[in-house]
Amino acid sequence: MTDNLLTRGQLERKLSQEIQAFYRYHLGHRPSKVSCQLFNSKLAVIAEDSITNVELIL
Repeated sequence: MTDNLLTRGQLERKLSQEIQAFYRYHLGHRPSKVSCQLFNSKLAVIAEDSITNVELIL
């Protein structure tokens, strides 16, 4: 039986990529870097340069 489960590092990388894609698709802006860190039952996300131009004006 082959399990298709991701390792913690693969999951963190996949989440980072999906968050960047979400920003790009829905906000038209891509953060310079997105880092995800999984802890036991918590997820920390750091998005650098994630403020859009509209948010800067406000």
